Amino acid sequence: MDFDALRQPRRLAAIALPAAMLGFRLLGTEGAVALVLLALAVAVIVVLRRPDERHWIEIAGLGLFVAAILPLPIGIGLGTAVAGGVGWMLHRAPFTLRRKVRQTRGIQSELTPDELWAKLMPGASAPEEFWTGRVSDCHADPEDPETLYLTLGPEGTETGENEATATILEAKAPELGRYHLETGLGAERREGIVEFVIDAFGPTSQVTIRFTEEAVPLGRALTEWIDGGAPFLPRAADLARPVGDLHDEDILPAA
Repeated sequence: MDFDALRQPRRLAAIALPAAMLGFRLLGTEGAVALVLLALAVAVIVVLRRPDERHWIEIAGLGLFVAAILPLPIGIGLGTAVAGGVGWMLHRAPFTLRRKVRQTRGIQSELTPDELWAKLMPGASAPEEFWTGRVSDCHADPEDPETLYLTLGPEGTETGENEATATILEAKAPELGRYHLETGLGAERREGIVEFVIDAFGPTSQVTIRFTEEAVPLGRALTEWIDGGAPFLPRAADLARPVGDLHDEDILPAA
């Protein structure tokens, strides 16, 4: 699953704050600083080298918090037990959220509505123009032109090539798009509705995009909240104009 490894403020805070609490309790200010630096270093290594295991960072933070508020050494032992139990419950046990989970993001972009439409709606432009930057092929079902099969190239993915299916439910270019998305296999399978609205405000455009799915594993929901959103929601940088990419009206003098 893709996520933004450079934007992890919630995850880093979840490990740094309890590390500071425990370090201060054990060795004062110097201990707090040392333990925070150690915790952050480990967290960064995990995020960059073992991204599939990044959820253990916030779980370790929970263990440190328990250790910091209970008498020692009972707190350390109980904190370890609590972290292990919560980790199993969230990421090994089959607990799911039975209500629909909706994740929404609003983005202001300097791209025009037509340019945003080409990036956000599958099949609206060349595959490589899609906002993720890793769709290598897109073709319609011969019997159902509203169903598109996407091939996700190996660059930028964790599992190599993968297939996704997008079924267009509503398309009102360049203002409103809605499609059903299926991707992944087995435990990594995702299915939900992507919908977006594009509004023009003078020289900029406002995009509101939402991903809705049902029966989301509890651990995945928490991990994605800490990540800052599902991987199916673009960020501002994904909808920004590349440096040096100017329209004629940007460079011609006003009349």
